[in-house]
Amino acid sequence: MIRSLRSAKGRKKEKRFVVEGSKMVEEALRDCPEAVEAVFTTEKVQIAAGIQQILVTESVFSHMSTQTAPQGVLAILNPVRIPHTKRGHTLLLDGVADPGNMGTLLRTAEAFDFSVWITPDCADPLNPKAVQASMGAILRHRPQVLSLQDLQDLAQTHFFAGASLEGDWTPDPWPEQTVLVLGSEAHGIRKEVDALLHTHLRIPMAGQTESLNVGVAGGILMFTAFQGKWGR
Repeated sequence: MIRSLRSAKGRKKEKRFVVEGSKMVEEALRDCPEAVEAVFTTEKVQIAAGIQQILVTESVFSHMSTQTAPQGVLAILNPVRIPHTKRGHTLLLDGVADPGNMGTLLRTAEAFDFSVWITPDCADPLNPKAVQASMGAILRHRPQVLSLQDLQDLAQTHFFAGASLEGDWTPDPWPEQTVLVLGSEAHGIRKEVDALLHTHLRIPMAGQTESLNVGVAGGILMFTAFQGKWGR
């Protein structure tokens, strides 16, 4: 079953995902113990009462692991038991396809007090690469998957601001209930979502650079919202 969780189809079918490595498993046991269903290890370790620990050989573990240098510990989690936490502002990811970018944005959103919404065509935030790149953020905040109809309804009560090369709005401060929208790496924000935006944001840049990686752009924009909370 663990090998099947490497694929989005398998994770959807089993409604489970894997975190691997000593640090990530320790954080899972600390931050969302109710989501941890079992811990697989090559050596017996101390874990919380009530959580199943399964000892396996290093040979077996190497087949379970997705890491090039396995640390001998991984856990199976039920994502439904990880809460979607309401934070100061919200990040909406529209079609972000790279798992590494997904995980980086989850990590950055936690750092700068943003909730996360994603469209159904985004990379799976429970993909092993996304989980690792999130550096534990996925264990404390489960992104909420929203349909276009959901977004159309929310645009009636939230301020939607999308990152764009043609944008010119500079928020100071950011309005309450702001939703920062980032589009896919290849195509940007799709037209159906762009139609919901109240304004467009553009990051000023020098030199010949025309655009930034979506993870970098998201970090810069989320920081501009966060910095107003502690002064410039």
